[in-house]
Amino acid sequence: MLGDRHSGRSSVVSVLSGKPCPHHPGIQVTRWRAPEPGAVLEIWDVNSRSTLESLGQTFLAHAHGLVAVADAGREDSLLAAQRALHAAFVMIGPRPACLLLNQRSGDAPAACDLELPAGVAQHRIDAAKGDGVREAFAALARELAG
Repeated sequence: MLGDRHSGRSSVVSVLSGKPCPHHPGIQVTRWRAPEPGAVLEIWDVNSRSTLESLGQTFLAHAHGLVAVADAGREDSLLAAQRALHAAFVMIGPRPACLLLNQRSGDAPAACDLELPAGVAQHRIDAAKGDGVREAFAALARELAG
C-alpha cells in the first residue's frame, strides 16, 4: 500500500485484519482472503512512513498489485497518492492498481484533478468506519485473478 501519512492506510489494514492498527513505525503485513475469487492477498503497510519511504522498499519490486490511499479531503494527500502510483509504475511497471479515496465523515472532498496511470480504479471509502474497504480489495483481487 502506498499513501502519505494520515491518509488512512493503517485504518484500511485494521479493517481487513480485524485488529487495531499499531501506532509504531515498521512494516505490517496482513493477509486477507477475498470472498471472490478466494485469493489470499498479502497487504504490506509501512506504518508511520511517508510515500517516498515506501517506494524505496524492496518488497515493492515483487508486488502483484498496488493500492494507494489518499485522504480525499486533502489536496496534498491526493497528489501524493497520484505521484506514488506514477513512480511505482515507472519503477516496477504497470500492474493492477487502485486508488482508495478515504472520505472521512463530514469532510468535503478536495477539488483536485488527478491524472492516474491508465486502468487505475478509484474507490470511495471511509476507512474509520470500514465502508467500501473490503469491496475495493475484492475488486482488486478479481482483477489480479484475471
